[in-house]
Amino acid sequence: MSISQHRIDKFMMLVRRCLRQLLFTFVNCDWNLEYMNKFGEVLYRALKSFTLSLRTHLQEIFLEELAKVSRGKVPSEALVIILDSFLHYISELNDFVLIKEVTQNVFRNLLSQSPDLEMLEAKFEAWRKVSNLTTIFFLSLFYYIYLSDCLNQGLAP
Repeated sequence: MSISQHRIDKFMMLVRRCLRQLLFTFVNCDWNLEYMNKFGEVLYRALKSFTLSLRTHLQEIFLEELAKVSRGKVPSEALVIILDSFLHYISELNDFVLIKEVTQNVFRNLLSQSPDLEMLEAKFEAWRKVSNLTTIFFLSLFYYIYLSDCLNQGLAP
C-alpha cells in the first residue's frame, strides 16, 4: 500500500467517524426534527458537491453507521428526511451507474429488512428488464414511497 492510499484510507475513516458522531448527536437530541431537516439539506448539498469517491463512500457507510448509532430505532419522520435527501440527489443525476449505486446502497439495503422483500424483488426484476435511467429513478421513487408508507403505518421495513 502506498503512502497516498494510506492517507486516503485515513481520511475515509475520519469521514466515517464524523458521520457517526453527528448521528450520535441526533440520538442524544431525540431526533429533533428541526436538526434533522437542516441535516437533510446539508446531506443533499454534500452529495451534490463531494467528489465521486467521497459520495460513494458516504452512501456506502450511511445505513451501517445509522444502524450502529440508533440500534435500529430511528423515528419514521427522521428516516423519511434522510431518504428524501438521497432521493432528491438521484432525481438530479443523469448517470445510470450512480443512480443504481444509490438505489442499491441506500434504498434496497434498507428494504432488505422488509418482510415484503420477495414481492419487491419480483417488481424490481420486472422493472430492471426495461432498464433505463428513467426506470431506475422511478424504482427508487417506488422504494421511497413504500418505505414512507411502512413508516407512516408504524411498520418496520
